[in-house]
Amino acid sequence: MTATEPRSAPRAPPIMRKSSAGYEFDENSDEWMLDGSITIKLAFLSKLGVEEKTSEGFRKALSRYAQDLSSHHCQNISTRAAHFFKVSKEKDFSPAALSGYKAKLDGEHIWYLGVLRGFLDSWAEWRYPGIAAKAIDYLDGLTIKGNAKGVAVLMNCPYSGPYTSLEHESLVYGLANAYAAKRLSQYDYSFLLEIGRAS
Repeated sequence: MTATEPRSAPRAPPIMRKSSAGYEFDENSDEWMLDGSITIKLAFLSKLGVEEKTSEGFRKALSRYAQDLSSHHCQNISTRAAHFFKVSKEKDFSPAALSGYKAKLDGEHIWYLGVLRGFLDSWAEWRYPGIAAKAIDYLDGLTIKGNAKGVAVLMNCPYSGPYTSLEHESLVYGLANAYAAKRLSQYDYSFLLEIGRAS
């Protein structure tokens, strides 16, 4: 390395997690392969200059989502967060940043903020760094219209449409494992299986 070349930041040691689909990923990496078809890319956090504590908390909260929830849902959150930072040009989720972002969304896309609100609520509840109580207070005071119902199913949207066969299979296995581990009663297990068959 020459004297004029910038030093790259030291890479954080890997923190290995397992997605809800059983795939291992490194929480500190910029690419998380969560299942056979979905890889989340988090390079936008550094490329857009997101504040360090916000970036750290975002990774921790999204990692927890990835361990418990569907890969599609995690990808949707990541996409919405990247859009937030790109459009708002902000470096954190402050009340002013969220308010400015809301002002830039039209009625058809205001649900983007709704997706973030649920995620930010969980982030704050888990007490990860980078999210202020005032931001949650601001979001709690909003009434946010959801996205148009039924459109995703009719258009077979891969992100918000119906479950794929692989997702459905993962759901059934997850229920069976929870029942076997006595985390679900027989009644709840049967009830949820019946709902799964109907969907």
